[in-house]
Amino acid sequence: MKPNFPEEPQLAECDDEMLFLAAGRRVADAVNVQKPEVMKRVLGEIGKWPVYGVFVSLKRDGKLRSCCGVLGPAIPLHEAVDRAAERAAKDDPRFPPIAADELDRLDMEVWLLWGVAPIEAQGDQRAEAVSIGKHGVIISQGQNRGLLLPSVAIEHEWDAREFLEQVCRKAGLPMDAWKDDSSEVMTFDGRAIRGPLRVEEKTAVEIRPAAVAGMFYPGDPQQLESELGELFPQPPQAGEWPGVMVPHAGWTYSGRLAAATLSRV
Repeated sequence: MKPNFPEEPQLAECDDEMLFLAAGRRVADAVNVQKPEVMKRVLGEIGKWPVYGVFVSLKRDGKLRSCCGVLGPAIPLHEAVDRAAERAAKDDPRFPPIAADELDRLDMEVWLLWGVAPIEAQGDQRAEAVSIGKHGVIISQGQNRGLLLPSVAIEHEWDAREFLEQVCRKAGLPMDAWKDDSSEVMTFDGRAIRGPLRVEEKTAVEIRPAAVAGMFYPGDPQQLESELGELFPQPPQAGEWPGVMVPHAGWTYSGRLAAATLSRV
């Protein structure tokens, strides 16, 4: 029997636009380590719609740069978008975190997922339940789990069997594990909102007052620049290190040691 999972979110074109912009700002806030907007307030009523999951995919020059998401089974849209966008910005283990200077060179897809259902067929007949272009697929066996979005099969021109083999591969399972009765195989529906990542300039930026200027470091901007030049007299000689511990007792006490340490990383 098909589980009672959420249906397709009924969003107008203007809702898609608002959702896409909000996800883009959330990515940028995570990258720039800024306090994010409250997604629940930004999305309003549409944010209450339950979804099976949301994935945010970032691409650069047509190549995948990051793709992360969250699954419900019935999670409010505002929460799913918030978590997926933050994860895509910095938590994809396959790639380094997104850098601030590449934000304006990224394309983004916001995937809305719904209608997850187990494939009841067994063995080879499971492939007949997968509709390329409509379905994404999930496989679970023990601790191994893999998911592929609907677009992946189209991009690679896979048929249903190849699609199932590749989700097994992603899960770290044998390529034919999708035929195994001990594997749970499910399909889900999804659609993507696509476009260049657009980050709107914020009209107001909070800057913490320099509470200890003139105490632990110079309070005058020109003197500050001058002393920094003295602390870093040579070009940095950067290397790779497993960790760094930098003293911060104040420039007078530990400035040169901190500068020498930072110059090596």
